[in-house]
Amino acid sequence: MSRIVIILLLLLTSACSSSLQQLQKVKPTGNTYQIRLANEYLQYAEAEADQYDWYDSGHFARKGLRSAKGIEVEPEQLEYWDIKNDDLPTLQQARRYLISTLDNDMKRNHPKEAAKAMFLFDCWVEQTEEMWQETHISYCREKFYETLDGLYILADNDRKAKEDMLAMTEQNVEEVAIPEIQKDLSTDIINSRMTDGIKLSDYADKTGEDNTDKGGTGGPLVCDADCTNKVEKRLLYFAFDSAAITGRTKRVLNEVTTKLKGVESYEITLNGYADRIGHEDYNMELSKKRAEAVKKELIEKGIPSEQIVIYAFGEVHGVIETDDEIAEKENRSVQIILEM
Repeated sequence: MSRIVIILLLLLTSACSSSLQQLQKVKPTGNTYQIRLANEYLQYAEAEADQYDWYDSGHFARKGLRSAKGIEVEPEQLEYWDIKNDDLPTLQQARRYLISTLDNDMKRNHPKEAAKAMFLFDCWVEQTEEMWQETHISYCREKFYETLDGLYILADNDRKAKEDMLAMTEQNVEEVAIPEIQKDLSTDIINSRMTDGIKLSDYADKTGEDNTDKGGTGGPLVCDADCTNKVEKRLLYFAFDSAAITGRTKRVLNEVTTKLKGVESYEITLNGYADRIGHEDYNMELSKKRAEAVKKELIEKGIPSEQIVIYAFGEVHGVIETDDEIAEKENRSVQIILEM
């Protein structure tokens, strides 16, 4: 080994060691999320140093220092890593989902889980580039997905809590009398604005855009156009790129089946959706699988299959309209419409 190479290695080792030592001694000034993230990077940098991977140890130590000082850091930029083409699309998609999930509310309300998800993605990237410790790659990848799925559930719970708070506030507001409008006239006016002769109630059932409960728990009971039936609508959320039923969705479906006990006539419509990450054909199939998964769960709970109708909308007609390649949590869902 030449003297120049030895000198360069010594300089690199010294620089990386210096960054790690600074991180070990730093007095954090960031918020709770940033401090937790800095601690994740510290442990990882120490582990990399123990394996004599001075370059990556220094890289994550410097990232930890910035976070400890209150500077926001991003998930690893994939173009700066030597990732094989076969692995790149999955990591790109995962990065987009991570960024869309780690908003300010998530970091503030759930700093531990948010920091863990951020670190695990970076761990997955670094281990994928090295490609020699498959168990480490699998661990970081699976733990990342598991943590991100947990963040989706936490976000769902946060939305529900906000809705409950809003409902309590509305109950304390004095009601103001509104002049009664003739039912037939108002219905005619509303339906006259719809195109192709589709009634407002029919349009809502097909698109899922009206009276939808965004919290994924319970929607309001509303009358149809003739006020003869009651319609309840709920959103059931899924993890990204997944049609697996979550524990929260199972609880919602338990509520549905309990409500239907003793009801003689009813129909359940399931509208499957997907966000706009990935290919359109793939997302259409994914939305179908999600609707089918909910149908299967309902059948297992005693609902006759002939009472259930499913539709797949893919990414084309989402719950929320977005640009392409946008990871929208509301569109990773199945809308259940219960008509009694």
